[in-house]
Amino acid sequence: MATLETITLKVEKLLRMAADREGTAEGDVFRDKAFELMAQYGVEKSQLNAGEKATAERRDIDLVGTYTDMQFMLLNALGTVLHSQVVMFKVPRSSKVSKAVIFGRPHHVERAIMLYGFLSTAMIAGATTMTDMWPDPNVSVTTRKRSWMTGFISEISARLRIIEADHTEDYGQAASSDGSHADSSSGPSGGMSGALVLQKDRELAEDLAREHFPFLRRSRSGRRTFDAQSFHHGAKEGQAMDLGQTRVGRTVGALPRGTAG
Repeated sequence: MATLETITLKVEKLLRMAADREGTAEGDVFRDKAFELMAQYGVEKSQLNAGEKATAERRDIDLVGTYTDMQFMLLNALGTVLHSQVVMFKVPRSSKVSKAVIFGRPHHVERAIMLYGFLSTAMIAGATTMTDMWPDPNVSVTTRKRSWMTGFISEISARLRIIEADHTEDYGQAASSDGSHADSSSGPSGGMSGALVLQKDRELAEDLAREHFPFLRRSRSGRRTFDAQSFHHGAKEGQAMDLGQTRVGRTVGALPRGTAG
């Protein structure tokens, strides 16, 4: 099986080729290959570690630059879809987020962070391009950028959820991590079903997050002006970023809610 370093190099190369051919069918194919490769990596790592005791890990990520709250929203959406738990550290009396902490099985965390690294830069650049190319004197630039990024994140997370669902059964294992066979939730081979494997992965991530931060609470979104047209443009850009499947429905999914520490 390929290492994470090898996968990263291949994905970066494919995404650069996709960017060079942006807006073309060939560019879509390169992007499809990149994200399908990442999906296969997650499944293979899960199966490789099937006989080991399941463990979760913690990764701390400093959020810097502009729109750190939107950067967190993207990471939280990716982590939630990829069976992890993400915790937010906000700057007091500010919309800024200083740090994110992600908990999960190592192969899920690796995929979420890798995707975040690829998409966060594209998200902020895309929002800036939109406001520069289509100025609107009636809506503030900040409102339009945030709305665009919200649409982008919503569409990306909805489509990523579809891809992960397509691979759910591939996570099926011959036996549980302690060596015993599953029963009522077993897969076609008599072992643990893919859905049960991923459910246990999610529970493991949540348990570790509570262990580190026993007083976690759900974050409350502040009231902000919202620009529907910018949201729509961001969602359309998210649709253009194929995540490994052929064209899927255009339904924009609800965003998962983050957790504050």
